[in-house]
Amino acid sequence: MRTIFSILFFITAFISNAQRTLFGGNNNYVAPVTPPVVVTNGLILYLNSSTYSGAGTTWNDASTQNNTATLVGSPTYTSSPASFTFGPNVIATTTKSNVALSTATFVAWVNPSQTQGGYTGVIFSRNGFGGSTVPATGLDLYTSNSVGYHWADHVSTYNWNSNLFVPNNVWSMIAITVSANSATAFLCNANGITTATNTFSHAALSGLNFFIACDPADKSSRAFTGKIATAMVYNAALSQADITSVFNA
Repeated sequence: MRTIFSILFFITAFISNAQRTLFGGNNNYVAPVTPPVVVTNGLILYLNSSTYSGAGTTWNDASTQNNTATLVGSPTYTSSPASFTFGPNVIATTTKSNVALSTATFVAWVNPSQTQGGYTGVIFSRNGFGGSTVPATGLDLYTSNSVGYHWADHVSTYNWNSNLFVPNNVWSMIAITVSANSATAFLCNANGITTATNTFSHAALSGLNFFIACDPADKSSRAFTGKIATAMVYNAALSQADITSVFNA
């Protein structure tokens, strides 16, 4: 009996020690962490400069929509980090001119080389340019590099100031989510994620065609000057958790 007790005590002590080793504060075990991912639900345009071949004027769309962009004015391509340098009359245009949006999200990674002029287009559509039949709509920098947007060229959208100012010469991810009754701007960079919301009713739109790095009505004074790495459009208003996931990815 004493022998059986000794064996049971030894086994109990061994298991207890193993548990302390595995779960104790001094062990090296690290639980697996699910990596952040780019949200793909509703993604209808994904111009990621890492998908560029390195030559030519074709900028491939990584979404399932095959909305390929054409580079205009010979933007400079840099492979690390993968990005294009844009400026006056140096832009990109997308193929499709029949894009429809009732809700939307616009996302871009930008690195402005200077403070931009008012209403600088980043991902932008305007009727009469590139086949678009919709008044000015898209992601822009409103004034002093503040994240802004247009929706059907309504004054309550293009004159709204988010006061989220994009710093020069560093990378930031900027975004606008648009739902039926509000729009939220995001500024995401090394300082964290900040937001601002505009309460306004947004009507459904149909017939958009996007220009990258400009408002096509003025490819000079409303052109983005600096680097852009990614331009994304969703036909859904992403949540803040989704935006955070895209940023972290």
